[in-house]
Amino acid sequence: MGRGTMTEPNSAHHHVVERLHEHVERARKQLTEARNQVAAFAATTSGIAWGADPSSIVRVALNHDGGAVGLEVHPQWKSRLDGRDLGTLVVAAGSAATRALAEGRMELPSQAESHPDSPPRPRSMPVNGTPEDVRSWLRDLLNEAESSMAVLRDRVERAAAEETTGRSASGRVTATARGGALVRVECSLTWLRDATREQLQSDLLRALRAALPGESHRVNGVVRGTGRLGELFDLVSDPIQLMAALGAASPAPSAVRHGTA
Repeated sequence: MGRGTMTEPNSAHHHVVERLHEHVERARKQLTEARNQVAAFAATTSGIAWGADPSSIVRVALNHDGGAVGLEVHPQWKSRLDGRDLGTLVVAAGSAATRALAEGRMELPSQAESHPDSPPRPRSMPVNGTPEDVRSWLRDLLNEAESSMAVLRDRVERAAAEETTGRSASGRVTATARGGALVRVECSLTWLRDATREQLQSDLLRALRAALPGESHRVNGVVRGTGRLGELFDLVSDPIQLMAALGAASPAPSAVRHGTA
């Protein structure tokens, strides 16, 4: 009987430990799922998509907007080329990265991307004018911007079909893209014979970044080149400064510091 009284507390204790273990495992799984969901969401907005050519000699990385942000060449790229055209392999890697981007296969970047600077104040906006001066200026801007909207759609569509060419600073690498996709990469053959891996990666990436700046960059360029839409674009990007100019809000602290400097 003494043995029975000892077994019952042990059994109860074992049952409590098992339940506690189940709760811990369930919480751990939920935490892992939550982390995966956060990582997946972050990757779609700030991640990069990598793509490689079939022989894995070249890897190209694109950001969520389709802009070229990275490029890697195999350490033994010269011996592995085996007479193949390097430019063709770069295009294949770029195409693979585009497919990965479309399929949502993205990774978080190794380093945090820098945030863009605040948009500039529209040049024609009254600097020391009264709120009524700013309202009058804003009405004129909106009227002119509205008249420009009619041609904006056609310009954006034409820009999407146009070829974009990017060159390295040395001019030894030229990349061409059409509709946001890489279609051609040309390298100086005499330079390739003596180029180091670091030189090759640097020149290729410079050319790719110029040819593939990203969809937002291309559209923004068209917008800024259409009438006074660029001014309107800057204005809506910083509504606090607009409201301050209209007398409806206090300016941002940075604006106050700049104004008193």
